[in-house]
Amino acid sequence: MHRWFRKINRKCVQEVSRRQMFVIFGITVILFWVFGLFDKLSEKSFDEFSWPRKFNQNQLTSKFTQFPKCKFKSEKTTKLMIIIKSSAKNGQMRDSVRKTWGVYKKVENVEVMPIFVVGHVENLEVGRKIDREAAKFEDVLAISAIDSYRNNTFKLFAAIDYGYEPHDCTSPDFLFLVDDDYMVHIPNLINFTKSKRKNDLIYEGFVFDTSPFRMKIHKHSISLDEYPFSRYPPYVSAGAVFISSETAKRFKNTMRTLKMFPFDDVFTAILAKTLKIPAIHNENFVFWNRHVDRKEWEEEGVIAVHGFARNDLELEYNQIFG
Repeated sequence: MHRWFRKINRKCVQEVSRRQMFVIFGITVILFWVFGLFDKLSEKSFDEFSWPRKFNQNQLTSKFTQFPKCKFKSEKTTKLMIIIKSSAKNGQMRDSVRKTWGVYKKVENVEVMPIFVVGHVENLEVGRKIDREAAKFEDVLAISAIDSYRNNTFKLFAAIDYGYEPHDCTSPDFLFLVDDDYMVHIPNLINFTKSKRKNDLIYEGFVFDTSPFRMKIHKHSISLDEYPFSRYPPYVSAGAVFISSETAKRFKNTMRTLKMFPFDDVFTAILAKTLKIPAIHNENFVFWNRHVDRKEWEEEGVIAVHGFARNDLELEYNQIFG
């Protein structure tokens, strides 16, 4: 009898162990999938990079629904248009930018014209606020594409389209594409602009050289169908990108012939790589959230710094430049 019980017990232990192994195996497979490890193992080498051409992509044409007023005043100046990417609901942030660095300026022979690009929202109240804001400040470029993070490439298209051939306005020599949570030192930006030539191929800012996120729950997760390669082309952070009119021209002529990509900074890098325009790294476009003191702004030539909420922007700007 005792021997029989031991035999039964061994079978039970073996059965439990087998079940545990199946459970562990199943959990491991799920974790591999969630963390994107299967995708990582299936990536193509970046050495094989080639991006598909897609012609007649009518769905990539977003209509303009609001135009800013042209504020360039002279034919003889160097013209810099700052196109500030902003979420439609960020009205208070746009007001803070206007109270600090986001206003028209003419310094020596350089004119600076800031405008905001926003997408469409279904919320009628937000839509009405944008209409009133556009009428009051005359600095809003609104587009028909739905305002969402993964539609930022539509804002890029709008910025390039409008920046290269603005409505009822002189075409600028340079474009500075920047997010509304940046602080910008306009005098340093003007000095930087004066050192450039509009006919040069310029695609400059804080450059990243990274791999795609494959983790399924990550904000920046990308599937193999969307992007099969092991690395992205070196890209300038979309938060602050400086380009010449010649670069804008080439971008405009090519961008709708390429397969769409949801992240505007990576898409711009794909566009630049296709056109053989190198990404130029510049430490004076500060991406990482950190305190930049007056000395760095005034003596070291910092141009733009990322990571300012509305109150922080106004407070720090007034402390440093007020």
